[in-house]
Amino acid sequence: MLRNPETPKFTHIFVDEHHDQLDSPRDQQKGWKTLAEWASTMDMSIILLSGMVPPCLERPLMKPYRLLHTDTAFIRLSMNRPEIGLHTIYLDPSASRAALAHLVYTLHSRLKVDERMLVLFPSCVEAEAFAVKASCTVFHSRLPSSGNMKVYNLDLWDWGEIKLMACTSAFATGVDRPNIRFIVNYNPTYSLTMVAQMAGHAGWDRSESHVFFTSSCNAHIKGGLQPGLRAR
Repeated sequence: MLRNPETPKFTHIFVDEHHDQLDSPRDQQKGWKTLAEWASTMDMSIILLSGMVPPCLERPLMKPYRLLHTDTAFIRLSMNRPEIGLHTIYLDPSASRAALAHLVYTLHSRLKVDERMLVLFPSCVEAEAFAVKASCTVFHSRLPSSGNMKVYNLDLWDWGEIKLMACTSAFATGVDRPNIRFIVNYNPTYSLTMVAQMAGHAGWDRSESHVFFTSSCNAHIKGGLQPGLRAR
């Protein structure tokens, strides 16, 4: 469509979440490349939007669009979120699931009527398994088109019939709610930008909220979060 000569002439293009091009799944990388190549040849303004890009990543993200740092205007707002408490918890590998369940139960018992909670998993299979055991809703990109659907599960969670949702990074890339009070990220294996995006979904109502990074692997806690593939 972009290369079609009949494509309407655009004067502006807004690229939201453009940091995704750094660590997107392989099946999406070609799309990002095609978009950047097309936009760079057009006579129009290019507006790159993101809440996750530190100054050190500005140039690498601008390069595919052939934008010069000296000719680009930057508008930055504070990314500080003092209302969010960040915690790291090491789980005993011999009983990590039991420890996770205990943490989730404890936090869930503190939720008010209008508050919600997420437990993020690195894979759809793990999210499904936890949802069955915890009797909660589940959200990921591979849910079937009928029965246990994303929309149905999201409605149950929104309405408060079930306050807890097990999910993957699919939730963090398109679902925004103001009343998420607790987020538990189990064995995070994503890039730092994705992990930060997950954490940023807590406390949009500016009330005190908490994010827990839990791991049964010392490397994640002592050596920092490790880069990896998304599990949408």
